[in-house]
Amino acid sequence: SYRGIPAYDEVLAQYGTFFKLPENAEKLKLGREFYAIMAHINKAGRASTKALEALDKFATTHAGTPHGNAAKTAHTKLSANPTAKLTPDSCFGD
Repeated sequence: SYRGIPAYDEVLAQYGTFFKLPENAEKLKLGREFYAIMAHINKAGRASTKALEALDKFATTHAGTPHGNAAKTAHTKLSANPTAKLTPDSCFGD
């Protein structure tokens, strides 16, 4: 364990504070939701109409956020190729 090392303890305290802030908790919730949708699609092996609708709804509801933008990218790619295996991380930055 690294407890007792001042530099480690300070960073750990900062992370603890960061994740307790309501706006950051909301961002984490969005991330979990997006990753869950993508996990469901990848587990199924293809993007069903219902899954594409879920991505589209998520992208529309959370437009302008990083996860909303990633959902839009995923929706576009999976609409073109429903059997594509996309990692959630590959949908960011497009």
